Amino acid sequence: MIKSLAASLALLTAGAFSMSTASAYDDCTYRVKGVAYNDVLNIRAWPSPRSRIVGHIPPNGDDVALIRRKGRWGLIEYNGVEGWSHMGYLREICD
Repeated sequence: MIKSLAASLALLTAGAFSMSTASAYDDCTYRVKGVAYNDVLNIRAWPSPRSRIVGHIPPNGDDVALIRRKGRWGLIEYNGVEGWSHMGYLREICD
């Protein structure tokens, strides 16, 4: 009985954590930071600076949606383009 109660609590805690993490991404968007006015933030096919570039975000770009994170990289969507950008160049904006 105690083992099954502990297992149930562990599952509930894990579920609550994952739901709160996902909802935090839904409530926030991101804005480009630290990119020169005459440059762009690259959107890449994979989370690597050597990966193929699939799109760009202007230095004043905002309304960037974060889909998920992998280390210092985020899978993002901007103007219909989905790919990876380094999170060091994105600032979270939450309502």
